[in-house]
Amino acid sequence: MNLRKKLHIFETMARREAEERSEAERLVVAEKYDEAYASILKDADASANKRMEAELGREESEKNKRVLHASMESKKDLYQLKEKLSGEVYKRVYARLGGFAGSQEYPGYIIKKANELKNGAPDGGASVSEIVLRTADMHIAEEVSRGCGLKVSESPEDFCGGFLLKIKDKNAVIDMSFKTKFEELKENHQIFGAS
Repeated sequence: MNLRKKLHIFETMARREAEERSEAERLVVAEKYDEAYASILKDADASANKRMEAELGREESEKNKRVLHASMESKKDLYQLKEKLSGEVYKRVYARLGGFAGSQEYPGYIIKKANELKNGAPDGGASVSEIVLRTADMHIAEEVSRGCGLKVSESPEDFCGGFLLKIKDKNAVIDMSFKTKFEELKENHQIFGAS
């Protein structure tokens, strides 16, 4: 064989071997590139998902804040309306109580309630020393005294009607004034039928 032919064979083998090595290296590089590319895509997707979840969370939080704010404003408005209506109802009820205190039935009511309390006492009413009326009711003092069998005294306080019963020896009072009863109902919102 001649030298040229040997050289040509050697060159062909070297070229083939270089191509095979080059192909093997290209495959390794391509595989690494594919892995790196997949990793970058995975990281990008994860990052995008985190950003989307954070944005959705912020939007949900803002939505919840708006709903909560609207709910609180609505409750505030409702409370203010309730207070306004309560005030109007209380004024009307208080006026009606005052009207009843000026009626013909009023002395009979005082006598009936005072006698019920006296007779319901453990000692049959012996401990009740006097009935106290407001100044505006002193015109019925004689009628009340006869009906209850009690001494009548005058209170400088205007308690919108009703009466107080004083208990002997105990420095105690049974408060049946309209003002006190009205305040109890008002405090418990029972004027509206709720307890």
